Amino acid sequence: MLKERIQELKAVATLLSGICSGLKSGLSPESSLERAINTNYNSPLKPTLSEIRNRLIINALTPAEALKQLSENIRSPRLRATLQILSSTIKKNASKTGEILEEILSELMEDLKTMEEHE
Repeated sequence: MLKERIQELKAVATLLSGICSGLKSGLSPESSLERAINTNYNSPLKPTLSEIRNRLIINALTPAEALKQLSENIRSPRLRATLQILSSTIKKNASKTGEILEEILSELMEDLKTMEEHE
């Protein structure tokens, strides 16, 4: 159970890190998300990310909708809430979302470290 939670947290943190990097380097939310999915594609979230990526490619899904859809497939209530907040934030101000993501990632990495110590 703890191992699965750690894997999920790592996968989400890696994805969010990719989105953050893209946004901070000036990429659009769509490009940032697509790039992050491509680098995180072989994670435990692969089935969900595959569907999201395919829908992003055909413009059937906005980045906000993609984050919301991803949140629906996450077990951790905290990660779900984080993704839902990012979903609404990215709609309003993508560059601000990059800054917010940095703070969130810092907290997630602390959580991950604590979880791994208890494993």
